[in-house]
Amino acid sequence: MPATAQDNVIDITGDRFVHRVRRGRATQHSLLNATREELYKNGWRNFELSAVLSQVHADEADIEEWWGTVAGMAVSAVLDLIEPPVVTGKQYSLERYCRVVDPFIELGSTQEGVHLLRSCLLASADDAHANGIFRQFFRDTFRGPLKQLLAQSVASKEIKANYDVDHCSEQLFGPLWHRIVVMRAPFTEDTAVRAVAGMLNSLER
Repeated sequence: MPATAQDNVIDITGDRFVHRVRRGRATQHSLLNATREELYKNGWRNFELSAVLSQVHADEADIEEWWGTVAGMAVSAVLDLIEPPVVTGKQYSLERYCRVVDPFIELGSTQEGVHLLRSCLLASADDAHANGIFRQFFRDTFRGPLKQLLAQSVASKEIKANYDVDHCSEQLFGPLWHRIVVMRAPFTEDTAVRAVAGMLNSLER
């Protein structure tokens, strides 16, 4: 095949590949938006996949390819709204720990946000694949900064050195999960402070 013809074939294939990638991303974005709408309307336990697919030119094979399961898509749709925490060394100890939970507090400050977070937690509990998505996101986005802060607090002799980061994580985020799932209520202004204070009190030297 002449070089010019071969070049043309490669160019066309490349264009088609880029088009598929762009279309895939647009479809993913549309699916996540439609999923959030359905979660807010019916929650996870009454989630209707047909309502989501009717809004987007996609099928269950796309969901399996991108998120593994429908529950994985539901969890990802909510987690997509949560920004990583911003923690600086210039803040006081209590405030720095509050910054770790701020992204959850911000999303859960409204009834709509609580509804989405509750659906996320329930979907994560119901499906092993979705649980893996949630746990990986939590480890990367929240457990890491918390672990770093705890190490800094030990270095500055603010807390005991014999802490367990997973236990601290449960103390810090457990009250948030309880308020979302059991109380079904938005977070109040002092939710983060009370959760952080409870954790730090157990770690005092």
